[in-house]
Amino acid sequence: MKSLNNEEATTPVIGVILMVAVTMILAAVIGVYVFGLPQDIDNTKIVAVSAKQVGDQIQVTYMGSSSSNKVVKINASTYNGGVYNDSEELVDPEKGQILPLLNGGTNNLDQVVVVATFDDGTSQVVYDEVV
Repeated sequence: MKSLNNEEATTPVIGVILMVAVTMILAAVIGVYVFGLPQDIDNTKIVAVSAKQVGDQIQVTYMGSSSSNKVVKINASTYNGGVYNDSEELVDPEKGQILPLLNGGTNNLDQVVVVATFDDGTSQVVYDEVV
């Protein structure tokens, strides 16, 4: 009686799987070498700021920061159609402190941009919305 144990097909299949695995590992190593590992990712600081229209002015309220760096200055500006309207700043802001801005005589059409400056000297836009 003849044996039906033909195992010739398993060796090429395993060989192909190993070749694909080696190729993937080699591609990953070359990719890391060419593109580098991300090392200089800036830490985004979290600052809570709100802005609302109140009468003929826009009130920007500083609500605090969860960042390890202290906010030393808040600068807020308003623009309408690309035209600069007003800019004010708070130095060493306290939670709940309000910064009033003129809105240029428009209602609900002003772009408000708020920039926070931190004690490490960096600045970051923390609010950019139309109010």
